Amino acid sequence: MTTQTPTVTQPNSRKDVRNAITATARKFASLREQWVIRTDLADLVERTQASLTAATTSLSGSKPTEVVREAQKTAGMLLLELIEALSKPAEEKPKATRHRGAAKAVEIRELFRDDTAHLVVNWVMDPQAPRFVVVELAQEAGVDDVEHLVVKASRQWATEKKTALDFAARKACELKGEEYVEPVAEEPVTRKRGAAAEKRTVVYGDEQTIGVIMVEGTDNRYEVVVAGEVKHTIKATRAWKLERQEAIGEATKLAAAA
Repeated sequence: MTTQTPTVTQPNSRKDVRNAITATARKFASLREQWVIRTDLADLVERTQASLTAATTSLSGSKPTEVVREAQKTAGMLLLELIEALSKPAEEKPKATRHRGAAKAVEIRELFRDDTAHLVVNWVMDPQAPRFVVVELAQEAGVDDVEHLVVKASRQWATEKKTALDFAARKACELKGEEYVEPVAEEPVTRKRGAAAEKRTVVYGDEQTIGVIMVEGTDNRYEVVVAGEVKHTIKATRAWKLERQEAIGEATKLAAAA
C-alpha cells in the first residue's frame, strides 16, 4: 500500500488558503498513529505542529492573505517532509557500550607482625572480598605460607579485626612455645564531676571581698564568695533570674554583717 503524497499548491483567495490549512491539519492528524511512535522524528513532528498552529492563528486574525498563505506554505512543506520521513524505517542508533574500568588494585595492610613466630596479620582490602588473614610465613623455598585464620570483614570490621589480632597473639605464643598472658583490660575513662572546664563570671561585687559568681559548666550554679571562699551555692535552673537575685541577696546580707 502506497501513501499518496499531497502536492503543495499556492491557493489564491483567502477561502482557498483556509481550505488548504484545514486539509493540511487533517492530514497531519490522520498520521498520528505513525508519528506518535517515531521518537526519532520528534523534532520534525513538533515543528510541523507548531507551523500548523501558527497558520491557523494567522488565519483567524486580521493579517493579510499573503502572510497567511506563507504560513500555510510552511506548514505544507513540513508535512511533506514528515510524510517522506514516515515512509522510511527509523534509523537505529548505535548502542552505547560501557567499558568497565580497570579493576582497582587490592591493597594489603599489615596490622601485626611477630618475626620470631614468623606470623603476620594482613588486612586484605579487596572490594570483592575484604578480609583479615592470619598467615604463618614459610621459612624455606618451595614451601607455601600457612593461613591459620581468615575473618571476613563486614560492617562490624572493628570486632572482626580484634578477633584476628587476638588469635594471632595466641598463635604467636604457641609457635614460640610461650605461655599466653591475657592482656589487662584498661579501665574505662570516667569523667569526674567538675573536671570539665568551667566559665566563671562575676555578676555582683568581686571575688576578693564579697561577690556572686555565675559558674557555667557541667553544674551550672551561683556561688556567693567572701574573700575567695565559697560561702553559699545556689543551683542555676530555668528560673535563673530568681536564683541570681537570691544569690545577690545572700551576698548583700554578708556585706551588711561584715
